[in-house]
Amino acid sequence: MGFFRSLLSRKGVSASTCHDPLLIVVSGKIYSWDGRRVELRGGSGVVHCLVQYRGAIFGGELGGIANYASGLDLNSPLTVRERDSTTALCVHDGTLFDASRKDNNHWEIRNTMTDELVSERTHPVLALASHAGTLYDGGGYGVHETKTSRKASDLVCDAMCSHNDRLYIASVTTIRDLNTGEPVGRAQGDEVTALCSFEGQLIHADLGLGIWETLSQRLIVSYDTIDKVRRRKSKTMAAVCIVQAHGLT
Repeated sequence: MGFFRSLLSRKGVSASTCHDPLLIVVSGKIYSWDGRRVELRGGSGVVHCLVQYRGAIFGGELGGIANYASGLDLNSPLTVRERDSTTALCVHDGTLFDASRKDNNHWEIRNTMTDELVSERTHPVLALASHAGTLYDGGGYGVHETKTSRKASDLVCDAMCSHNDRLYIASVTTIRDLNTGEPVGRAQGDEVTALCSFEGQLIHADLGLGIWETLSQRLIVSYDTIDKVRRRKSKTMAAVCIVQAHGLT
């Protein structure tokens, strides 16, 4: 089961066009990339997923959901909800939702702020996405419309992203348009671990290699760059989450 990704030319993501940083979660820590350099921003060491909600960064992690407040100093989170383990976060219709483990056989999707139960699954929920007015969840069981539990796809879903009016999923090494089932990209390594819509481009994280612009298959950030900041080398490094932080400095 996949657990949670050179600068591009003018047609892709470049230092000159990257105004809002990309946040990258690696080994429970949060890094930022602004088109020029990678910086360690914080994180508890057990962060699994991030989302921006009402101007602040929220993190899903072992033990619950944390509010990292505004700005890019992500060292002093405030716990919002206690959970066993939170693996996916998503803002849908202005509301924050989380997917968290209840026990080994039950996973719950809840309205984070009200704690209202929205849906339940009997397998790990690895991804949430808001697309065309519908909240979707995905995992080894496929992709479902969360509120109705109607199945949208039988494909294994390791990551999911709404981009340019299309819903994309990563299934092991292949990235597909969910509506057509057609492949649009493929991992250079063993597995796609995250998807993100960034600066008008669909990008993905590749196990052990780095973060890529999906359609052109060009490298954005190599894990060697992150390794220099971490001061440790890992051949199996994987970004479990990549998300653009809008308006934060």
